[in-house]
Amino acid sequence: MEIARVAWAFAALALASSCASATASKKFSETVENMNKAARWGEIRQAASMVDPAYKAAFTSNHADWGDQIQVADSQVMQLDLAPDQESAVAVISYDWYLMSAMTLHKSVVRQSWTRRPESSDYGLSGEVVVKGDPGLLVPSASDDPLAPPAPDG
Repeated sequence: MEIARVAWAFAALALASSCASATASKKFSETVENMNKAARWGEIRQAASMVDPAYKAAFTSNHADWGDQIQVADSQVMQLDLAPDQESAVAVISYDWYLMSAMTLHKSVVRQSWTRRPESSDYGLSGEVVVKGDPGLLVPSASDDPLAPPAPDG
C-alpha cells in the first residue's frame, strides 16, 4: 500500500511539472510570435513592450527603420528552445525583407535571447544578433531617440 502512495505522489509531481513546462513553453511561444508580428509591421512601440528593459534602447534603435526604410515581407519562427530551468530561452527567426530605396529582397536569420521577467511569468527579449544572411536588418538608427515623435516641420 505504501508503494502505491509513493507511486501516486511521483505521478502527480511529474504531471504537475509537465503542465508547468507546457505552460511556460506556450507562454514563450506566444510572446515570440506577438513581439515578432508587431515588429514585422513596424509597430515598434508595441514590440518594445515585450523587450527586457536593459535591452529596450538598443532594440528600438536597431528596429527604428522597420516599417519605414525597411519593409519586412515575411518572418517565420524557425526554432524555439526553452532552458530546462525555464529562466531563459532562445528563438531563431527567419526574415525576408526589402530596403524601400532599392526594392531588393534580403534574407536574414536572427537568434533572439529571452529571459523570464522577475515580476511575472512573461519572457522579455534580452538580445538579438543576425547569425546568417544580410546583417543590415539590425542596424542602429542614426536618431538619438527612435521612439521620439518626429520634429515639426518649419
